[in-house]
Amino acid sequence: MKVLNKNTDRTPKNAIYIGRPSKWGNPFIIGKDGNRAEVIEKYRKYLKTSGLIKDVKELKGQDLACYCSPKPCHGDILLELANKTKLECSVVKEVIGDVTLYLGDCLEILPELGVTTDLIVTDPPYGTGFISGRADVHVAIKNDHKGFDVQPYLMKALKTLKRGRHVYIFGPLDVSQYPLCSPAELIWDKVNFGLGDLSIPWGPQHEKITFAVYEISKVNREKNFGALTARLRKGSILRSLRAHSGRSKHHPTEKPINILQQMIESSSVLGETVLDPFMGSGSTLVAAIMSGRKAIGIEIEQKYFDLACERVENVTKALKNVQLAAHFKSTTTP
Repeated sequence: MKVLNKNTDRTPKNAIYIGRPSKWGNPFIIGKDGNRAEVIEKYRKYLKTSGLIKDVKELKGQDLACYCSPKPCHGDILLELANKTKLECSVVKEVIGDVTLYLGDCLEILPELGVTTDLIVTDPPYGTGFISGRADVHVAIKNDHKGFDVQPYLMKALKTLKRGRHVYIFGPLDVSQYPLCSPAELIWDKVNFGLGDLSIPWGPQHEKITFAVYEISKVNREKNFGALTARLRKGSILRSLRAHSGRSKHHPTEKPINILQQMIESSSVLGETVLDPFMGSGSTLVAAIMSGRKAIGIEIEQKYFDLACERVENVTKALKNVQLAAHFKSTTTP
């Protein structure tokens, strides 16, 4: 498979033309939109933002034809992507420091990850049809419609987890439906009660968090085997104000960083990998970075994915600045 010049090369009849006005044509023009290298790089980003990257698999095993070869052109990008894995081709992926973020459906992405993780901390859609008490703040959450079944998603996530390691799931969870044992119910005390259902006299002030241990053997699960000793043993009530108190800044169901850090630091060690397959605006990833862990996050909504990337980048830079300042101080102190 190669990029051929329609004018100077013998082009096979089955070669795919990728110049303008075909759908593969580069909309960026040399001179007007930058030099050759710049318009090629713009095309790489255009493939993702336009959604055209999902069709790149059509080019696998085919010769490509345009009028640029042997000079570098966007055909080189198509050639490269057509030979990559399904995950690399069809999913937007950002790597920021020790954190990898994916934009897409975790049900499709998780089987293609090809990595193992050390801890899962996540807040899946509850399938309750979340409605913000403040209509001007947040809209409905994708996949939070009534009847949404989270089980296949969590099962895919668990398959990445090392045996005997911990999971923390916000919201209701029937542990018996999963290869999990040694469950414990944690309670996040939000200190102040929220709006909730205004037709009843009680406002929600807490949220359940299910802790459990991943164990693939049913016999061992029944014996509660596989319980990894917790690094930091604490009580089951975790108190913290809701993120930004009365108003969640980034996401309608945003979780406090300090609550997430307690879970991460209780169930993993420095340098291990935390997975959040429903990362939302990236709070779990931020907590992982601040705790000295690596992290993988997956989000299906573009706006929250972009926000998560921004937050991860900001905290990564801030942490580096703190480390540089500490290093400078240690090397200059007499």
